[in-house]
Amino acid sequence: MRTATREQGNYGRKIWSIDAKNRLTIIILQVVGLIWAFIFGYFLYIVTKVIRPEWHWNIYDVFLLFNEWLVIVIFIAIGFLSVWLHEITHGIFFLLFTGKKPKIAFSVFYASCAAPGWYLSTGSYLITTLAPFILLTIFGIIALKFVPLIFIPYLLFVLLLNGGGSIGDIWVAIKTFWYSRRYNLMITDWGSGCAIYTK
Repeated sequence: MRTATREQGNYGRKIWSIDAKNRLTIIILQVVGLIWAFIFGYFLYIVTKVIRPEWHWNIYDVFLLFNEWLVIVIFIAIGFLSVWLHEITHGIFFLLFTGKKPKIAFSVFYASCAAPGWYLSTGSYLITTLAPFILLTIFGIIALKFVPLIFIPYLLFVLLLNGGGSIGDIWVAIKTFWYSRRYNLMITDWGSGCAIYTK
């Protein structure tokens, strides 16, 4: 289902761009992302209590199965798993729309998945951008219904990292949708950032 193109065509006017390599951009995203993580975390807590009313949050529950050091290692591993799942989900849709293997990269401050040199339509880009947040959240919430109570904190941690780490994607999606109400768009993504073009 290839809908992207390598030809920019007459979409030569750049109307907005963002790049996480910009230090101010990183700071703003980190601060806003932290606030968003608290909001999303509270949402997850409410949803969990509705789905599994028998579950009661207790920080010490995470130590019931493993010793302290192993718990730390597990949470670090979960962090990497969450980032990997997030970027792989982006990659699946980049592959779907471009027909080419996307570029996945990791740095100290962010991870990225992109299709450099490709231009995506508004719909394709919105799907690709929001897919990790929407799909992983939905699958995770469904999983909450079935996992043993003892594993709920670990699953919530995956969901929180994915949701909190999606703040950049959400912001880009908002800007893309906002401009799409007035213009026909093509969007290119190079990993650390993206640019929106119109005619």
